[in-house]
Amino acid sequence: MNNKYKDITGQRFNKLTAIKFSHNGNSGAYWEFLCDCGKIKIIRLSCVKDNTTKSCGCYKRNLRIKHGLYNSSIYSCWNHMINRCNNKDDHNYKNYGGRGIKICDEWLKIENFYKDMGDCPKNMTLDRINNDGNYCKENCRWATKKQQNRNYRRNRLIIFNGEKKCLIEWAEIYGIEPHTLSKRLKKGWPLHKAFNANDHRIVTITYKGETRCALEWSKIKNINYGTLLQRFHKGWTNDRLFYKKI
Repeated sequence: MNNKYKDITGQRFNKLTAIKFSHNGNSGAYWEFLCDCGKIKIIRLSCVKDNTTKSCGCYKRNLRIKHGLYNSSIYSCWNHMINRCNNKDDHNYKNYGGRGIKICDEWLKIENFYKDMGDCPKNMTLDRINNDGNYCKENCRWATKKQQNRNYRRNRLIIFNGEKKCLIEWAEIYGIEPHTLSKRLKKGWPLHKAFNANDHRIVTITYKGETRCALEWSKIKNINYGTLLQRFHKGWTNDRLFYKKI
């Protein structure tokens, strides 16, 4: 056997047990494996180690017969979840299983996962509500890419006027580029200044003890933004500013 490759004779990978080294190919080393079903097959080692190949082929056939979900989008979603939490060779393991994220016992079977989550809606992917929590029915949802990005564990959460939002959401509300807002906060700017600085067009209104920008008030009170600004610049009192009809 080529000394370049580690001897894995006797090691088990899912339903396959390594018997002996076979040969070197353009894509790496090939080994003979004994499957649990009794069949011996030569398989590329890298495919076995990254869980691409779990058996001689009988596992896929049994899956098709058992639940009919193999090769479906829900199976792909479930399989990726299993790998990033349980397979140390998966490139995403360090961000999931490597930091303690686990899968509930029920979801180790795809039938239970499918029963709880159903089909994946278009343009959505599996998301954990609590990014530090485990994969289970109570902590998972189907979410858009935008929702997932806002739920990213490195997102900065900011509390302003009693509301907690991620930095990107606050930037959208106040019409600021996220990287600009981030730089201001890193420099230690107070929140009211970071949200409003360098833009004379941004008007803040204090109403019943709460200070918000005019754009945010217009959304909360369901009043046209331009109308609200006109009233403000005419000197209308705060009680009149938010009347829909005058």
